[in-house]
Amino acid sequence: MDERDFAEDHNRTNKLDQGIKNKYRYPDKFNISKKEIIDLFKDIPFLNGGLFDCLDKFDEEKLEKGKKEQIFVDGFTRLDGKQAIVPDYLFFGEEVEVDLTEYYDPEAKKAIIKKVKGLLHILNSFKFTVAENTPIEEEIALDPELLGKVFENLLASYNPETKTTARKQTGSFYTPREIVNYMVDESLIEYLKQNTEIKTDDFDGSLRNLFSYNDEVNPFNSKNTDELIEAINNAKILDPACGSGAFPMGVLHKMVHLLQKLDPGNVKWKAQQKEKIIGNQIKELEKDKKAIAGLSDKAVREKAIQAVDERLKEIDEIFESKNNFDDYARKLYLIENCIYGIDIQPIAVQISKLRFFISLIIDQDKDNKKENLGFRSLPNLETKFVAANTLIGLEKPKLVTGDIFIQDTLNLVKEKSDQLKEIRHNYFNAKLRKEKLQFQAEDKKLRKEISEMLVKIGYTTGNAFNIASFDPYDQNHFANWFEPEWMFGNEVKDGFDVVIGNPPYISTRTKDFDNSLKPYFKEKFSLAVGQYDLFTLFIEKSHYLLSETGILSFIIPKKLLTNENFEEARKFLLKNIPVAYYVDAQMPFESASVEANVIVSTRVPVQKVKTNLFNGDSIIFKFEVDTSLIDLMPFQIFPFAINPENVGIIYEILKKCKSKLGDYLNVIRGMECGFNHPSISNLKSKYKIIKGEHLSKYAIYESDYYVKPDFSDVKVFKSKEIYLNVPKILTKFVSNSIDFSLDTVGYFNTNVVYNIHPKPQNENLLKYFLALGNSKLINFWFFNTYVNDDKLFPHIQKNQLDSIPVIIPKDKSTFEKIVDKILAAKTKDPNANTTILEKQIDELVYKLYELTEEEIKIIEGGVK
Repeated sequence: MDERDFAEDHNRTNKLDQGIKNKYRYPDKFNISKKEIIDLFKDIPFLNGGLFDCLDKFDEEKLEKGKKEQIFVDGFTRLDGKQAIVPDYLFFGEEVEVDLTEYYDPEAKKAIIKKVKGLLHILNSFKFTVAENTPIEEEIALDPELLGKVFENLLASYNPETKTTARKQTGSFYTPREIVNYMVDESLIEYLKQNTEIKTDDFDGSLRNLFSYNDEVNPFNSKNTDELIEAINNAKILDPACGSGAFPMGVLHKMVHLLQKLDPGNVKWKAQQKEKIIGNQIKELEKDKKAIAGLSDKAVREKAIQAVDERLKEIDEIFESKNNFDDYARKLYLIENCIYGIDIQPIAVQISKLRFFISLIIDQDKDNKKENLGFRSLPNLETKFVAANTLIGLEKPKLVTGDIFIQDTLNLVKEKSDQLKEIRHNYFNAKLRKEKLQFQAEDKKLRKEISEMLVKIGYTTGNAFNIASFDPYDQNHFANWFEPEWMFGNEVKDGFDVVIGNPPYISTRTKDFDNSLKPYFKEKFSLAVGQYDLFTLFIEKSHYLLSETGILSFIIPKKLLTNENFEEARKFLLKNIPVAYYVDAQMPFESASVEANVIVSTRVPVQKVKTNLFNGDSIIFKFEVDTSLIDLMPFQIFPFAINPENVGIIYEILKKCKSKLGDYLNVIRGMECGFNHPSISNLKSKYKIIKGEHLSKYAIYESDYYVKPDFSDVKVFKSKEIYLNVPKILTKFVSNSIDFSLDTVGYFNTNVVYNIHPKPQNENLLKYFLALGNSKLINFWFFNTYVNDDKLFPHIQKNQLDSIPVIIPKDKSTFEKIVDKILAAKTKDPNANTTILEKQIDELVYKLYELTEEEIKIIEGGVK
């Protein structure tokens, strides 16, 4: 730090200081002397970390040809034309009103005026803290979680070229901290259950006690504590769409908390870091049989310790430094060994890294007497957080087994890959720019050699090029593919123990979906069928990224529960990674009206799903759902939102019914138009037309609209027989209950009405189905199964009507006699009170479905 100085110009004839990035520039921009400027910065330590590296560099292609030409990104130069230009008003501007219509909504009819002021004025209005709040440390201040909000607002910036926002294009939304904490806790608890051999009576309870923020001591004995710490040290946790790093940071906080309780003095944690390095070195030595020939295991270990002596000394220094708080060593090795992140946006990766840098800085203490004020240089996180497309993989050729050339080449690739891993490990702790550039050059050379070898054994030149061109050190670049081993090293070759995050929500139906990727998705993903969403592809991809005992934890749209388009996704989860925990998160995102839910899935068979509710402040346990119910639900619907006292009734209904309404009736939606179609008017004709508002239980209200008899728009009106073949049942498309009406006239109708016709040989069942559909029991079943998302205008889908569970009585005449009485009354007056007759039908249905008095009481109280 004593060497800090300004680069000298010497009338630009002396190039001694050219390219040296640790010397100050632009003294003429200050109103004070060079010495005063240097004094201003003397208390600021060198922090390292690739995030702060100068991005100016030489053009590599021209450099290979012997020409030196710089590419200026940061503009850190004394050449006037190459410097970055940042207007003063961005930092110091007074508050003014600005028309931001172009950025908020270019199509807005009214100008959008906002007050804006310089950045320093904004920052001066806040109290700052660098400590990320845990669930029990809420401060009225700006902690690094603010970076998440900054990230979201950056994504919200309007892009005039695409007429949309980056947030909308990428489906990115910032997840509330309470939900992050819950997902992290449940994922880690499941991981520790599955990756330890602890068999105590109340292991789950003891774990939850360990996870809680209380003053209770470690509930585990020494042996179990060692096992838990080892499991934490070996965990591999990935966020495949990390955004601003909320989930990786949540994982780091919780793991640090666990280590604080398990190992307050860091003795066991330190020993495990040393043992890991020694163990890896022993494995390396064992590859060279000649070097260890005749040596005992003890001698091999001593040889390994000698080989890694410098790294062991570094561990001692990190753990014993008086300037480092205990959490620094915990965080450093958790970051190095356990946590990984991917995002398609480089800016997101940069913000994630910044949060982790801040997290490490706060656990170091200043010492004016020591070099660099006692601050250790920050690690380089380029190989921990990667800008890449998670969903696109590398194409690997099928290799011929037993081929000597292929095997020899693969051995060489493995050798080079190990060298690459070592370089990236060393880069993690590199401090000097010269040292970093050397590692980067070696990394590039090895990538090129590996790619050339892979081409020889069958890899396409395109995929080999991808490997060679993947540069984790280029902050503004993202890879349009992702392959864990190439990007994160061999330590993740067996998969990740936890995949956690908030995947993007982009439907194939929206213009924001990249249609050019559809052919690839169709070929590679079983869930890329029909109308799908990117979050379902992330579920499938994550399944293949997980280890054999891996846990998946995602916050995803609530439509996964019941929507017909996601039936295959539900089946995929049930078959591969069944849901163990569910949270109804309601609308958790400040910037989006998206109903969401949390799922925590595991490869271990699940008997009961724990369902919870997020009320805006905390997660509240509701009830458990038996997974056997899912097998009975139509379209594998997830019944996690059903009221617990209703679950048993739904289960019994489904268990008793062997057939469905769709087995007997055809359900067809009305014409695809509104009442403003030119063929529809109030001029009388022989064809009357109705819409949903004309229908109620058992009744049809008069309509004053007609279809012109000479209509020719076949595409809109479909076949006449849909409307004219009677009798048929009519019901609404938009409704929170089933209202069946009998049509004996032959009404035309629009797409807000369903026409329900009997299949051949089932004509005599129509009146019975009219009664069944209008019964309280079927409405109770329907409401609990489908209309549980509290939408103001819920849509009834055709397949939902088809799925109504049906029992056909041996004698349906009793139903028909009552229906005839109701229809007679409704024909005279659609508003006629037929409550007593309808109650008689309800009682017949209860008896037919063999319900108990208690179940009837619940249904009567639950259907309005």
